[in-house]
Amino acid sequence: MEDRRVTIREAAILLGVSEGAVRKRVDRGTLEHDKGEDGRVYVYLSDGVPGGDDNGVDASTTHASNPLISEMRSRIDFLEDELRRKDMILMNMTETMKAITAPPEPRESPVSASEESARGNNNVPWWKRLLGVGP
Repeated sequence: MEDRRVTIREAAILLGVSEGAVRKRVDRGTLEHDKGEDGRVYVYLSDGVPGGDDNGVDASTTHASNPLISEMRSRIDFLEDELRRKDMILMNMTETMKAITAPPEPRESPVSASEESARGNNNVPWWKRLLGVGP
């Protein structure tokens, strides 16, 4: 298979990455490259494989980092679950505090206020007490 000589912009499009990512790969030496007479940097990509020999994967990314990545993902999942749990606790505490500090709803009394005051004095109306008339 023959390598294609393309510009950094073309390489970025073919690899599906940014131009900055291609430049970093050139700097690290993970992509074969040279400088043309016009001063531009050209990258060599394989014709057979879309995106070149590395198939869009940095050579600097080793398989040894995969356990580290999975460990970090599991920690992130754990922390996101903890945040959701704490949000639920805070929401429950807020609702409880609202219920405690809310003024109690007035209770409806089946007895009117005048009857209630009369009941407080042996159920004798005030006028009977005033006149001395017994029940």
